[in-house]
Amino acid sequence: MTKKDSKLDEELPLGRSPGPSWQDLLETDSRAVPDYLRAESPYLNGLDDIPKSRYLSRDWHELEKERLWSRVWQFACREEHLPHVGSYIVYDIADQSYLVVRVSDTEIKAYPKLTTVGAIGNKSDPQAPAQFLTQEEVKEISAYANSRHISIIPEIDMPGHMGAAIRAYPELKHPQDQRDPAKVIRGDALARDFAKKVLIEINDLFDPEFIHIGFDEVNHGAKEKLYTDAQLLDLAREMTT
Repeated sequence: MTKKDSKLDEELPLGRSPGPSWQDLLETDSRAVPDYLRAESPYLNGLDDIPKSRYLSRDWHELEKERLWSRVWQFACREEHLPHVGSYIVYDIADQSYLVVRVSDTEIKAYPKLTTVGAIGNKSDPQAPAQFLTQEEVKEISAYANSRHISIIPEIDMPGHMGAAIRAYPELKHPQDQRDPAKVIRGDALARDFAKKVLIEINDLFDPEFIHIGFDEVNHGAKEKLYTDAQLLDLAREMTT
């Protein structure tokens, strides 16, 4: 810490590790350092011990898995770790695996289990081999349609009809949807990030004038609480503006 952090030292009377601090290193940077990199939010708990129940709590474990661990691969993965087309990294985090693949010089895809897991099965055979179109096949179909002045309007129905996505990524399941299999995704930041990335890829593939995203049939067999779920309503507004 630098001298200007003396107030923080008074609030947090704990020993500091020897050597330069993060703030000291920032001071040596030849370029202007953004304020958000200087921000600090230490856990000011004095000298009181943290209850060991925190580390043994299943509820706390599940909360960290949902809010923190599901995102750490985004911090750890760097472009130079995927130098060539076909390069990939698997991050095993808790009970989930995240496969990140470089598919071209300019594209790195997440969510590969939408095809490897989500595409498995059909209405009559839940174990039928996965069937899906590759991105190159989609581009070929779209180009063919455009050459004949036909517009393809892709549909990614949400928040209902998301059973395949939930099968591939169970953490997307809405907690109020107790059906088996579940069909409705949650409306929080985790699902919004997923929806945005999927819609961006769909837009890049088809370059359509519109994308149909549904927001219908959520009530089919679901609990009434889903009808007016505030986060799902916010998701609808965010995805349509």
